Amino acid sequence: MKNVIVVSEETSHAVHVDGTLEHDTVSRRILSMCGDDRVFVCHTEESVESVREQSVVVSCVEEGSVSWEIDVMDELGDGDATVSDAILCMSLSHAALCVGLSTGHIMSIDVSGVGAMVAEEVGMIEGGIAGMEWSPDGEMVVIVGGYGQCLLLTAAWDVLMEMSVWSTACSDPQPTAAPEKDALGLDESEDPQAVFRETPLRMNDVSISWRGDCRYFSTVVRVGGCDSPGRIRVWNVDDQVLHAIGEQSPGTLPVVAWQPNGRVLCVANYLSDRQVDEVGMLRQMTHAQGDQGQAPEVRHVGAWKRELKRREEAEKLRGEATGPSRVFLYERNGLQHGEFVIPGDCHVEFMEWSSDSKTLAIVLKHDSGAISVQIWCRSNWKWYNKFTRRFVGVDKVRVMWQDALGGGARLCMLTSDGQLTKIGFVWGYHTSEYGTVGVVDGRSILVTPMSECMIPPPMCAVEVGCGKPIISLDFTVAEGGNELVGALLDDGSIAYAICEDGCDWAGCLEIPELSPESDEVLGNPLVHPMLTDSLVMEHSDIKHYRHFVWMGSRKCVVVGQSSSGVDSILQYGIDLETSAVAFENATELEGRVVRLIRDTGDANRVVFEFQDGSLYYYSSEGQVIPAAKNFPSCCDCIASLPSSSGVLMGLNGTGKLCLGDRVIASDVASFGIHYSSKGGPHLLYTLRSNFIRTLPLSEVEDLDRVPPVVPGDVSVRAIEDGAVIVTCPHKSVDVILQAPRGNLEIIKPRALVLPALVAALEEQQFKKAWTLATVNRLDLNILSDYKWPQILDTMSSFMESIQSDVDVAGFLQALSDTSVLGKGGLYSSVLRSSSSDEKIENKIDSVCKAVQKYIVSLDSDMDRRHWLCTELTTYTKCNNIGRALLRIKDVKESDLNIINNQGIECAPKITAESGLKHMLLHIPENDVYLAALAEYELEIAYMVITHSQRDPGEYLAQLQQFAVIENGSIKKAEIDKHLQRYDRALEHLIQAGAEFFNDALTLATSHGLLRNMLALVDKKDQRKIIHRTLGDYLSSKSKYEDAGLAYIAGEELEHALRAYRLAGAWKPAITLATRLGKDENYIIDLASRLANDLEEAHNFEEAAILMLEYLRKVPDAVRLYARAGNWREALRVAVSLGSMEMVDSVLAPVAADVAGRLLEGFKEDCDRVQKYWNRLQELRERRAAMDAMKAAADEEALLELVSKDHDPDLDQEAASVITDMSIYTDASLATTAASGTSFASTIGGRKTMNKKKKKKKTKIRQGSPEEEAQLAQHILSLLPLPSVCNETGQLSEFLVFIGHEDDAAVLQRALKELIDQQSQACADILSHPPPGKSFDLPDSIREIVFNHGGVRALHSVDQAMLQIASPELQINIKEGEASMKNVHWKWEVLRDP
Repeated sequence: MKNVIVVSEETSHAVHVDGTLEHDTVSRRILSMCGDDRVFVCHTEESVESVREQSVVVSCVEEGSVSWEIDVMDELGDGDATVSDAILCMSLSHAALCVGLSTGHIMSIDVSGVGAMVAEEVGMIEGGIAGMEWSPDGEMVVIVGGYGQCLLLTAAWDVLMEMSVWSTACSDPQPTAAPEKDALGLDESEDPQAVFRETPLRMNDVSISWRGDCRYFSTVVRVGGCDSPGRIRVWNVDDQVLHAIGEQSPGTLPVVAWQPNGRVLCVANYLSDRQVDEVGMLRQMTHAQGDQGQAPEVRHVGAWKRELKRREEAEKLRGEATGPSRVFLYERNGLQHGEFVIPGDCHVEFMEWSSDSKTLAIVLKHDSGAISVQIWCRSNWKWYNKFTRRFVGVDKVRVMWQDALGGGARLCMLTSDGQLTKIGFVWGYHTSEYGTVGVVDGRSILVTPMSECMIPPPMCAVEVGCGKPIISLDFTVAEGGNELVGALLDDGSIAYAICEDGCDWAGCLEIPELSPESDEVLGNPLVHPMLTDSLVMEHSDIKHYRHFVWMGSRKCVVVGQSSSGVDSILQYGIDLETSAVAFENATELEGRVVRLIRDTGDANRVVFEFQDGSLYYYSSEGQVIPAAKNFPSCCDCIASLPSSSGVLMGLNGTGKLCLGDRVIASDVASFGIHYSSKGGPHLLYTLRSNFIRTLPLSEVEDLDRVPPVVPGDVSVRAIEDGAVIVTCPHKSVDVILQAPRGNLEIIKPRALVLPALVAALEEQQFKKAWTLATVNRLDLNILSDYKWPQILDTMSSFMESIQSDVDVAGFLQALSDTSVLGKGGLYSSVLRSSSSDEKIENKIDSVCKAVQKYIVSLDSDMDRRHWLCTELTTYTKCNNIGRALLRIKDVKESDLNIINNQGIECAPKITAESGLKHMLLHIPENDVYLAALAEYELEIAYMVITHSQRDPGEYLAQLQQFAVIENGSIKKAEIDKHLQRYDRALEHLIQAGAEFFNDALTLATSHGLLRNMLALVDKKDQRKIIHRTLGDYLSSKSKYEDAGLAYIAGEELEHALRAYRLAGAWKPAITLATRLGKDENYIIDLASRLANDLEEAHNFEEAAILMLEYLRKVPDAVRLYARAGNWREALRVAVSLGSMEMVDSVLAPVAADVAGRLLEGFKEDCDRVQKYWNRLQELRERRAAMDAMKAAADEEALLELVSKDHDPDLDQEAASVITDMSIYTDASLATTAASGTSFASTIGGRKTMNKKKKKKKTKIRQGSPEEEAQLAQHILSLLPLPSVCNETGQLSEFLVFIGHEDDAAVLQRALKELIDQQSQACADILSHPPPGKSFDLPDSIREIVFNHGGVRALHSVDQAMLQIASPELQINIKEGEASMKNVHWKWEVLRDP
């Protein structure tokens, strides 16, 4: 649907250097043209004053003038040779310009610019040269001689292949090629050389074309004059053989062009009047024979025949008779692949493809003598004529493609009078603000209003037949809001057509309907436009017109170029009723206009762009005003913005999207502005990576560059490979895309749909909002999350607007607790103004209750039943399936009552079964079945299994077992057991009576429900039984203290005494023994066993009390106090109840042993802290060195830090350089048995004293990424425990008491060294936190830093945060320091001076 937009046109002369030759003495004839960024021209000069009558001159045209020329005849040895024609071709890789003369001479000219410009003869072909063409890579050349010889030569002129151009030795023969005589009338066995020698081939009898990869080339040779058809042959360069022979087609011309990508071979075809009649008769006979004996449906299989007929009828309707010229498309194997017709009485003289294989240039010679150059392209299997330039008064035109700088293409056209015209053009869409698209096809405009109908090309809504080739077109809006399309034609007139109903072009036409039996095929609906007089009559100095736009609906502006090459803006007024055109103003410009568009913000202004990217406004008063900002380079596609800033947007050929003088995005394929979207104008652009992005224009205007794409961004979506934006229809959320092959696609970007949905919610147009949300597959939570809790107040209006029970039920089913507009929500980035950081509480429950409130408020049961699925969903969404099933039960009972009372014909349409089926769509069948059993509704459970997808037999036996139980409580108890609701089963068993007490007790014991049973039973004797059973149960779980209390409640004191003894609870055990009247010996024996058990459990203080109070064993008590670390109490008991000798005999040896172990442990821990600290510093230095190396790397590596708090690979690399191995251990004084208080007591009512609590050791793996963090954590753990410090203080005091002051000082000094060294290491860790222990910056703050400072700022902040310890690390260190302050372990008398 793209059209050719001419952006530049340059005209120069290519046949003389200084103009000193007189035209009356020299006649020139253009022969050939070729080139790269230069244009080389070969022509003949004949002068009556020269000694030699003829010269063959090769000239070079650069920058609009001839830079040099050379006469190749000066180098020929044969001075009498007469050249009738010549071929000019160039080897780009070798910078060699070759001239093939009709005399057979081959001349070579070195055009590299090194050395003298001399024509050198490199060879001669017998019979003359009829065709010559270099391969695209410049390494091989094909030459066809006059005697039919086909030569393939290298760049060094070595022969690779030599065969007859009319060879039939095909390496890939086609099955359709019958053995018949060729165009020469000879059999395959006969030699055609005799024919060629009598009538040698001429240059207009041969055409050669290479495939882009240089592996194949094709030839078309015509023998016997103009009436003889040619035939295409394909040659294989690798095998140096004839590859294929094309199908024989009457009227084949020696004009061939192979598409560079190798897809099709284009061959020209021209049928004379006699041949047209013969082909027509042949087609009729073939069609009649094919229809005989076939079924009606078989006759209509030939779709291509009907398409051909449709096109012919369409051409007749346009007033263009089907011309005799066609272009046949061939495959590499020689089979015809299709064709397209060239309208008018003309034949093809030359064809050439552009380098990108998108555009075909065709030179046509008309019967009137005029020559025209046309540009054709194919889209969606339809060939379009996009551009036509007519030449009058010349007998020959040659064309050549050049690649334009910055994108686009340039077509060079050389006429026989030496005039060289270079036309630069780009491809673009012509669309209206309504979204209507106009496609140029020859002399017609194919109009399709995308906002009204989606008609895929090549079809259209209407066809505006202008009757003459179209230069440019534009849309505008006339009075009354009707759309107006206008086109500037090549004769300078303007054709325009007005739609009678807005932009509904198709609705304004009456199209006749055809019966199914009719064979007639209609073309596109045709509109005949109004035509104005030619603008050339007003300005005879204007040579060419290039651009056309409307200024309002009564004025237009065109760009004209004078014969001197100066561009002017011409303003005209047009009377739409009379088609009268009036000149109003003309303004000469100082530059070359490449684009001209209407100003969206002001209907009385247009915008034009010069080649350097500068922008200007032209007003209806004739003023030229510079724009506020210019583009940094020339942009092929530009658009005006609706804002008043005066800044325009443009896209250049390199994919840079410019907003004024800023490049806001790169790698862009196309862009569009959606002016009428609900959220304000939006910018849409497609990327070459096959994504489309939609952004509010107000945000883009404030940015230096659009932010990068982040994961989950709903403003970005994937599109088809190579798709581009065509138009954005007004008053919709549609965006029309076109794929490279030509098909159209409608997409609805989320960034356009969401503002439209919000606008509908604001206006309480809930039906429209619902349609937008469901059709575009949005998260339906947006309907409730927008301005929460507004949906609760408008629920009645919402449901009345939707009026669909299933739709509202689906809305409820889609509800979730999270908000799509909250922080981090799905649509929060698009609807920033509607987003909220407040968390929505109880959204599902609130919405379901609001819906229930509306349904309950309805007058009749039938009205409420209309919302049955919705009502059931409100229950199931709140996890109340049972309540939903009870509602189904009520509906079922109501249905039965209606049927019984009024008959089956009065049964409601909405039944309980339909509601149940809806439930089963969203809830697993087994869950619904179990919910029915949970309500003890066996009938509903049976309904569930009958409507499920499972075998009812699997459940029927189970339901029958429940149904036969007569006792209601027992039935419920059995159902509860099946559902594993044992607490409710226990209740029902107790309700069943005393005879089921034992069953209830067994159930309670099996499932740990004895306490529940106590709450349900009031009888004292039954409660005693339950208490005894509970005690047995607790004893089996080793919960002896709880078991003892249960036995006491059950009056089982002996069992209670045993349980307390096993628990180590000596106080209640001795109390119970006394209560039971046990004698003194029993109590002493009990106390002895308890003391031994406590000592084994390391509960030394409790064991010491028993030894002292009940057993009177003072030495053992003193020893146990010492083992407990309570040296003061041990000393007190030894002195008060024993003697000083006991201090020396009992306490002193224990003190010496403990002091030695403490001192050794302190030294080991001190060495361990130093070792781990040194290792931590070493790793830190290595990591810092690697950080410095990474910081000096490529800047693009910093982008990975955007979405990561820290790079784990950095730590991995730092750790990977470590090769030496060491052993780490958690064993330290803080967790060894050197201190009795470091063991937690395992004796208690709920723990078995045989089990010991073990701390899981942390193993540090050297070389792992977590080594630094593990080392730091291990250093923190080496801080002595407060209990160790307290024991050390008491032990030091005791040592001084017994006269060992020096030993006490050494012990205190060792503890102080350990604490000081550990504190220094902790301070170092706090100032240099390891990875994983640094401050974690919140994502919200990171996003703010990135948006304001970019990647570098975020990287700097991340590096700064790595130097700050995490709050957890700071708290751990402070807690350790605080714990040491509350312990008294330092004695002043023992401190160092």
